[in-house]
Amino acid sequence: MVFRIFTRIILQHDRRIFDLRQAIYAHPLLFFAEFIMFVSQQQGKIMRRFMGAAIAALLITNPAFAQIGRVKSADGAVVIDRKGEKLAAVPGMLIEQGDVITAPAKSRFGITFVDNTRISARAGSEIVIEKFVFDDTTHDGKFGLSIRKGEVAIMSGQIAKSGGKAMLVRTPTSLFAMRSARVVVTVK
Repeated sequence: MVFRIFTRIILQHDRRIFDLRQAIYAHPLLFFAEFIMFVSQQQGKIMRRFMGAAIAALLITNPAFAQIGRVKSADGAVVIDRKGEKLAAVPGMLIEQGDVITAPAKSRFGITFVDNTRISARAGSEIVIEKFVFDDTTHDGKFGLSIRKGEVAIMSGQIAKSGGKAMLVRTPTSLFAMRSARVVVTVK
């Protein structure tokens, strides 16, 4: 609601003809700088009231702030398929929900999630981050991981400790819940 009102205010004031949401997703930092310049030029209580809400809307809707984990190590030609776009994995790269991470021959990778779950995979592995929700205050959340092929080691973090089915690992032939464990899963 606030985001829609804010976009209308900017579009009506500047009489711009472009999709503001697309601008935010394409270049979030440029949009943020432009937004600050826009607000600094405005006068009146209405713009000051919307400024805090607009910044919050930007942070919430921006996928760059949807961090769930990072690539800890990537040896070889590890690939992350993010919504159809193939990205070369490098240490420090952000992981997002829905990512498909593949380690072809002579490659391997390691990922650390914000709940301190750690995953490492050998050559020939492919995993999908199906679901990841984590509240860093209560340490509750849900984690869905799919292992399509290969050998993957998992060391559970805070989510697995929060409940019986909080962390689910799926393979082509099975589904199991993890609780405070270290496992190695091999899918042929």
